[in-house]
Amino acid sequence: MDRIVVATALARLPATQREVLTLARYADLAQPPIAARTGLPLGTVESHARRSLLRLREDLTPALRPGP
Repeated sequence: MDRIVVATALARLPATQREVLTLARYADLAQPPIAARTGLPLGTVESHARRSLLRLREDLTPALRPGP
């Protein structure tokens, strides 16, 4: 169930933010290699990573919180 919730939250992210997060998590890349691979400036990659993680936290916190 958690996997579906996370996949849904990831799908709601803008494509570029989702790509940055996917490369960081599943390809195990740090931000400089992600910038090189995507052609985005390093600062943009850093911003996308931060914004996407904050958005996922907002989206997932209520969904993963145990019930009463």
